[in-house]
Amino acid sequence: MYSIYAATYICYIKNNSFIEFLAHSFSYRKSVLQLRTTQILLTHVVYILACCLTASCVFALWWSVLLQSLQCQLLKEVYIIFIQNILEQQKQLNKSIENYKKLINKFPSGKLQCFKNGKHIKSYKVNGNLKKYIPTKESATIEKLALKKYYESCLDDCIKEKELLDRFIQDIQALPNTSQKLLATDSNYHTFLAKALILDAWAGVSYEQNPYKREDLIHNTFSGMKVRSKSEEIIANILFTNHIPFRYEAPLTLNGSTMYPDFTIKNPKNNSYTYWEHLGLMDKKEYKDHAMEKISTYCDHNIIPDVNLILTYETQKHPLDSSWVQQLVMRNFM
Repeated sequence: MYSIYAATYICYIKNNSFIEFLAHSFSYRKSVLQLRTTQILLTHVVYILACCLTASCVFALWWSVLLQSLQCQLLKEVYIIFIQNILEQQKQLNKSIENYKKLINKFPSGKLQCFKNGKHIKSYKVNGNLKKYIPTKESATIEKLALKKYYESCLDDCIKEKELLDRFIQDIQALPNTSQKLLATDSNYHTFLAKALILDAWAGVSYEQNPYKREDLIHNTFSGMKVRSKSEEIIANILFTNHIPFRYEAPLTLNGSTMYPDFTIKNPKNNSYTYWEHLGLMDKKEYKDHAMEKISTYCDHNIIPDVNLILTYETQKHPLDSSWVQQLVMRNFM
């Protein structure tokens, strides 16, 4: 019994220091990380109680393995959110750069230079090679040029920060993704890996698929199946590489009517089924109306968004974000 107490205490110390590390490294609030850690740990409470009824050494070993799994999962989630924050910051910087440029254009021409002269400050307006003294009585002009100088500095800071983030994202994208290349359909190892990575027999069994416009299935996925869109390819590949068993456009009969959800997923956590619909043309009215009808039909049959139905959306201006798909997969199935 003492080993149980010891293992729990050691894991608490490790877990707490791990949270401190993440909070420091990624500027996260400690309370947020503690909450996420608690959420993950609570999913294993039943197993912990079961282990408590067995030998204490088995519990200690299991708890240690759980901690390592927890740390890996947290790191992966934090990394995804970290990248998302960078991409969002890039968008905000682009907006700020445009706004500062518009603001600066509203100010009078010239730049302000200020020099200390004893106890006083002398101000000059510089236009190219011309330098003109501004008397203190023209304080309104000095204030306008000072504000212009401040906005120009803000603009310069935003441009430098955006250049830094752009280089970071380019470096990330340039990293050699060896594992993904092995799974690609033109890889010599694809056939063997596609079979080996199907860990659930249900996913590997042949099944009836949506007969509608089979010629539109033109996008290859890592599992070897073909899908209709680039976004569905992203979803399929992320499910496959995370070893989540799924079927594409498998039939679902609801009150005698057959639907074909984009993805039918067998949740590894509890063997229940979750459905995933990607709505890729939400900027088109006819498509949007049909999508709303489909969601309503799901809800009428207890297939509820954020419970056992995942919905992702897309428009021409706002394409699907693969990092968001990865985050959804982790939160729902891992």
